[in-house]
Amino acid sequence: MNVIQLLMIHIVEPMTIKPSDKRKKPYTQLGIRRFKCFRKGCNNQAIHQWSICSDGNVQRPICLECDIILNKIVLQFMEFDNVDELIERYIKEN
Repeated sequence: MNVIQLLMIHIVEPMTIKPSDKRKKPYTQLGIRRFKCFRKGCNNQAIHQWSICSDGNVQRPICLECDIILNKIVLQFMEFDNVDELIERYIKEN
């Protein structure tokens, strides 16, 4: 499966951004856990956060599973030779 196919699997419709959702300052470790994963339909407990330049660098809470998927997509897109090794190490650290 190529990077584009992976992206297409995980692309979701944009969620409506409320004024309170426009947070650009990173959450604390404790603060991020108050939220559910931002990915539409996921609803798992958030433990990490991502910001996307084209989305205005808003901090988005995400769960571990979605974080791993995003990391793998980025590593593949950047054509790392050791994607599986890096992802396995990341999973063990989390």
